[in-house]
Parts: sequence; structure tokens; C-alpha cells
Amino acid sequence: MFPLNHKRRQILRWFALATGAAILPAACRQSSNSQAPIASSLKLQGNPASDQVSPVALLQTNDRVAGVSKILDLLQPEGLSDRSVFIKPNYNTGDPAPAATDTDLLDQLITEIENAGAGSITIGDRSGMAQTREAMQQKGVFDLAAKRGLETVVFDEMSAEQWQYFDAEGTHWKQGFAIARPILAK
Repeated sequence: MFPLNHKRRQILRWFALATGAAILPAACRQSSNSQAPIASSLKLQGNPASDQVSPVALLQTNDRVAGVSKILDLLQPEGLSDRSVFIKPNYNTGDPAPAATDTDLLDQLITEIENAGAGSITIGDRSGMAQTREAMQQKGVFDLAAKRGLETVVFDEMSAEQWQYFDAEGTHWKQGFAIARPILAK
């Protein structure tokens, strides 16, 4: 859950870092089948005004499912026990990975989150290029969620009341901005 005293720019920076961490391994892919970590102690400064750093691990692999477990071993995330988790994959298309999140990778990520003792898990997305529901159906997300007992959210289908508005004060967003409440509640 995001503290509500953060500015949109900080929240977007966090989303950008998470997105970068998700796509960087594909960009760094080489022809080897190795699963050796490329860098396991690289730390990025997420907020220049803060002394907090975010660990980043890169893994070269052709096996996305095994890669999820290995990368989480490297990162050793904490604090998931009994917490609600919101997973925001990438479904701008229903095409195979890396164009969209691989369903087997998503399934393994869910397993790892459940093994960490998390509470409820929700999967949600909003496509900028495709029909979100159609892309998620094509990728089998709704079937996976039903099989695993998870909730799904299609942001495109949410009413205005399901978005949290933040006014423009102190930001460069003249009309303010909104974030989907299901993300804030997790």
C-alpha cells in the first residue's frame, strides 16, 4: 500500500523502477542457457531525496519459471506474510513474451508469493494499446486466477468511484491525477 503523503512523481518513479526491473533481463539476454546472476548486489537509488536504496538483481536464463525462483532467492523480499499483494503484469498485447507477461512466469510468481505467506493476491492491468480484457483472456490470466482462487481487475472497466483522485497541489499535474483504488488498498 502506498502512503498517501507521497507525490505522484514518487509513485511513478517506483512503478518505473519495478517496470525496469521486469524488462531489463530480457534486454540483457544473451545466447547462453546459464542461470548465473549477472549482478546480485547492484543497488539503485530510487528517490534522490531519500537514503533508501532498492536492490536489483539480473539473471540470464532461458527458463522464465526457474528464473522467478532464482531471482527471488537473490532479492530475498521480506514483509509479504499475511499482506495483500497486487500484481500488475504487462498486457498491452496478448502476444507471447516478451511482448506480454508470460503466463507460466506469472503462475510461478504467484506460487512464490503464496509460499512467502502472503494473504490475498489480485492481478490487474490496463492496456494502453490493446483491449485489456481481451489480452488478459488471450494470455489465460482469468483461467489462472480462477484456478488459483485469485481476484482480477481490469482497470478499463472501473467506474470513476473506483479511482482515488489526488489534487494538483505541489505537483506539475495541473488537474491532479488518479490511481486505481485496488492498488492503493493492497
